[in-house]
Amino acid sequence: MTALLALGVAGLGAAIAIVSSIGAEHGPVDGLIAVIAGVLIDGAWAWAYLASAFGWGWLLLGLFPIERAREATALRGAVGLAALLTISHALGWAGWLAGAGGRGIGIAVIAIGLLSLIVALVRWSRRARTGTAPRWAHAAWLAAVPAIAVLLTAASAPPGWLWASEAGGYDALSYHLRLPQDWIAAGALTPVEHCVYSYLPGYVEAAMLHLAVASGSGPPSAAIGADPMWGLLEDGGRRLITTQMLHAGMALLAAWTIARLVVASARHCGVRPATREIAGALVGVITLATPWTVVVGSLAYNEMAMVALGASAMLVAIERGLRPWVRGVLVGLLVGAACGAKPTAMLFFTPAVTVLLVAVGLADAHTTPIASRARGLLVMLGLAGVIGTVMLVPWLARNAAHGGNPVFPAMTGSLGLAHWDEAQSERWDSAHRFEGGAAERLRLLVWPDPDDPAGDRHRGALHAQWAWLWPAGAIATLVACSRRSTRWMGLWVAAGLGLQLVAWLTLTHLQSRFLLPALAPIGLLIGLSIAGVGKARLVLATLVGVLAVAQTWQLITIFSREGGPAGPNAVLLLGPSAFTGAGAEDRSFNARAWLNFEPRARGRRTLVVGESATLYLAGPIEWTSTWDRSTLGRLLRAHGPETFDRTDRVREGLVDAGFELILVDWSELARLQRSGWHDPLITTEAVAELVSSQCELVLPLARSESTPWSIHRLRDKP
Repeated sequence: MTALLALGVAGLGAAIAIVSSIGAEHGPVDGLIAVIAGVLIDGAWAWAYLASAFGWGWLLLGLFPIERAREATALRGAVGLAALLTISHALGWAGWLAGAGGRGIGIAVIAIGLLSLIVALVRWSRRARTGTAPRWAHAAWLAAVPAIAVLLTAASAPPGWLWASEAGGYDALSYHLRLPQDWIAAGALTPVEHCVYSYLPGYVEAAMLHLAVASGSGPPSAAIGADPMWGLLEDGGRRLITTQMLHAGMALLAAWTIARLVVASARHCGVRPATREIAGALVGVITLATPWTVVVGSLAYNEMAMVALGASAMLVAIERGLRPWVRGVLVGLLVGAACGAKPTAMLFFTPAVTVLLVAVGLADAHTTPIASRARGLLVMLGLAGVIGTVMLVPWLARNAAHGGNPVFPAMTGSLGLAHWDEAQSERWDSAHRFEGGAAERLRLLVWPDPDDPAGDRHRGALHAQWAWLWPAGAIATLVACSRRSTRWMGLWVAAGLGLQLVAWLTLTHLQSRFLLPALAPIGLLIGLSIAGVGKARLVLATLVGVLAVAQTWQLITIFSREGGPAGPNAVLLLGPSAFTGAGAEDRSFNARAWLNFEPRARGRRTLVVGESATLYLAGPIEWTSTWDRSTLGRLLRAHGPETFDRTDRVREGLVDAGFELILVDWSELARLQRSGWHDPLITTEAVAELVSSQCELVLPLARSESTPWSIHRLRDKP
């Protein structure tokens, strides 16, 4: 095993050196050093947090009788992560992650988990350990080295550079990372009316806040001459890499959990140890090599926490040796935490896990009285529902306290609009639902979107970033459901996958990334297909190995095309400072550099118009999400178009509100205006009239595609 680990580490180093130099001017050694720094230095707090999660899992699962569980280690990691995310959210909401005291509390919570893990490892090392599977069966994990190299290299790049499918990580720039910045400044994790996404549970974003505070970041300083960068942007923005490493670690955890899910299912089917370990490892490799896993996992998103926790709930549902009440409590805890990470887990993992619970409840009906089985099933489902709801109570209470609607922005028609009006709610709803009929929905699952200008963009299972996973999953489903040894399990898992597809088709606006929860059942079906084919399993395992290679090749191909002409690694050595403007030679043509570092802009409140991806702006700004209203929107409503001196009054209102500067992203403003999602009164024409008549141009930026930003100074009152 030591030799295998050494080989893996050496191979990973070589792979990172190659991947990090693709399309870059620097060489492999410089790229390797940059990624190692990102992983070991910037990512240290992220790895400590994840290790602490295992320690918390060891502590908490000590309260449950799980001695007979064969996958106890995977369960400890998942339960610990669920608990730690919940603790981070609770501490942030209570305001205990603020100031010097907040740093001490944040460190203490992580330290408790690490201490528990150390004690558990010492105890484990003293026990006699006998394994049923040969150690060489784990060698298949070496095939994951190239995918892990891409994952870690991408996670070392500054947010905003990679992944065109995500508009350079727009969601991270506009709220996944921007909200922790706002919470650091406010001293508490709280909903804010300028960003509707702050009303989502935000358990992963709470972990990012936890790491930022524990590592020493703080709110902006008013001291003269102080560093203008604060919070996640301090120290060259290296904490941004920490958050990406946290999510990358969750992607690794998700792949490993799905692999253990395969092993547990194969054990149910009576497959011998070596075969099930190989099947699990191959599925883990395929999960990691699927481009969507790396694209999302290398960004500061929250999907991989949802997948890891949801897959763990599926593992609990089928794991042997758990009493019904224990199974129900753990499933509720894990699914509840998955919903806390991303609410769509309720749509995708709740039905899939419920199906498996029913399958387990009926598995031994021929040897156990039906009444006893029914009672056990009711106990599992009832406890799962209660505990899952309890896990979300902090979020529900937080929203209810701030807006009256505990699930805002959902159910605004029945539970209230909070700070919105009906027009805003309708714009939100229209953008988050698909208007087409059933036939069109089914077509988009497999065919390109006809409304795409290029005519080749898939919104469903055949998106390029799925590579060949879905076709392989379809074949694996047929194999797993046709063999006697795996038919029972295969049919139930296929039913869960079918419910996930129904949820995607009927309850979402049909984006390919929303199918990520399907990684767990598809991986399980591929693993079962290997396990159940008898003497032909070597042939099928070889074919699955070919699939892993094909997935990896597609991943590397997609990565090599990122970053435009400059290449995916063009700013790897520069880091986040490339986007803050810290290294700009001439601030006269760099809006971020001017606002962040120009003495004339320091401390001056800026109104941001059009742009929501404001992560790299460190000064005092007002920004809003696409769906929320700004001070400018309220003033334009207060002084309608019939007002004779409308622009004068709007300027006076902005000055009274403390604004001195206006930053306009003209191209983004025009895009939002075309989409119909933005405030309909904030148009390019209205803003152009305001800045031309009531402001002075600060930066000589032309309104063109190459330089879409301009900065204006409001004129003082006469």
